[in-house]
Amino acid sequence: TDVIAINHLMRDIGAIVSEQSPIIAGIEQNVSTANDNIIAGNQQLLGASRHQKKYRKKLCWLLLIFLVIAVIVAIVIIIKLKSK
Repeated sequence: TDVIAINHLMRDIGAIVSEQSPIIAGIEQNVSTANDNIIAGNQQLLGASRHQKKYRKKLCWLLLIFLVIAVIVAIVIIIKLKSK
């Protein structure tokens, strides 16, 4: 009787494992996909960070050029006004 009970338990466990195997495979696939997405997201963040640094540098140069042009225009206007 104990052997028969153990046999039934083993069959029940086997059935449960068979039923849950596709679910576990799906979970494993979802974890793998999530990991791939995290890696891709990190790469995109690194690219965005580099792009942002380049943008700031270009913006600083443009502001500096604008400031130099504004100073030159102001000097020319002051010289023209003083010469009159």
